[in-house]
Amino acid sequence: MVNIHPSPWEDDGALYPGAHGIRDTLASGATTAGASVHFVSAGVDDGPLIASETTAILPDEDEDSLGERIRVEIEHHLYPAVIDALAEGRVEADGDRFRIN
Repeated sequence: MVNIHPSPWEDDGALYPGAHGIRDTLASGATTAGASVHFVSAGVDDGPLIASETTAILPDEDEDSLGERIRVEIEHHLYPAVIDALAEGRVEADGDRFRIN
């Protein structure tokens, strides 16, 4: 099972896990935001990463406008691309990480 989450990823999972990834990204003062597709695990947004993309946060961007931009610019193409790669057998383990061939 895979999930998409609106946050960049780090070694231990989502940089901003949980239901408010975009709000938490903005509150942190970060200059970049993103979305990540990962395998689901028992924890919250901490399963093995498959793919992630980031984008710069624009001046005066709020949670709604950034969320919409992440959905349109990243999630709407990243999630289907990962699903296609999984269906085609192109997602491969690389140590404790995964990559798309």
